[in-house]
Amino acid sequence: MRSVLLIAATAALAGCSVPAPIGTALPSGTPLQSGTALSGGSIATAAPATGTAVAPTTPPNTSPGPSATPAATPTPAQPTTGNTPDSVLALATVQAYMDNLVAGRYTRAWQLLSAQSQQQSGSLAAFTAERSAFFASAGKRFSLLKPHNSEAELTQWLPQDFDGQRSQAYVVTVGYPRLAGDNAGTAVLVAAPDADGDWRIWVAR
Repeated sequence: MRSVLLIAATAALAGCSVPAPIGTALPSGTPLQSGTALSGGSIATAAPATGTAVAPTTPPNTSPGPSATPAATPTPAQPTTGNTPDSVLALATVQAYMDNLVAGRYTRAWQLLSAQSQQQSGSLAAFTAERSAFFASAGKRFSLLKPHNSEAELTQWLPQDFDGQRSQAYVVTVGYPRLAGDNAGTAVLVAAPDADGDWRIWVAR
């Protein structure tokens, strides 16, 4: 201990500082300051950080997610005739036939005719020429009466060699307002399934 005091006194006289001996213990119960470290027996205080703290970056999740199940495409409802009354089907057939005629779609109208009526017309060309000339004077307006299938009407309008389904046949009267009062102002059509079950038109008048 005397040696230490002697060295310190000599150093003070010489005007220099003497570092504390390495390994000098601090007095018992002296707390260490937060953020400090012991260096050669002296306490060196860590300088505060002056930079901006950077938040830790979470790496992106590259694992493939669950594949989306494509929405099922709804299937369009198909028209059926199982529960539809024959009178409705008959009127719809006549309506389609007339709509094609007034629109000038004579080939489609021709396709709705029964084989018997096609034979009566002769050919598609003859049918087109006759119908186009008629509608040039009759115009595009027409009316349809309610279908009827009484035995009296069927007997009156069905051809003798009618080859459609008689039990499902309906008579539909067509009126042309522009030709009202004229014999050509009224037409009579018969709608019925043919031998294949397809609804067709028989021109009765």
